[in-house]
Amino acid sequence: MISGPTPLAAADIVVPDLRGGFSHLIAALAAKGTSSVKGIDLIDRGYEYFTDKLTALGAEFQRD
Repeated sequence: MISGPTPLAAADIVVPDLRGGFSHLIAALAAKGTSSVKGIDLIDRGYEYFTDKLTALGAEFQRD
């Protein structure tokens, strides 16, 4: 659950590290609008089949 005074909005994000990057990715999925996330290869190396798991949860994303 994400709570706070301001709703999350789409943004251009650069993955800073493995754990922080995954947190940024989850926030981007929860935000309104379309976010662009760069450096996703770092998450690829750290979490096995993470895109399959996000898809199973109903996440909508596109990889370039």
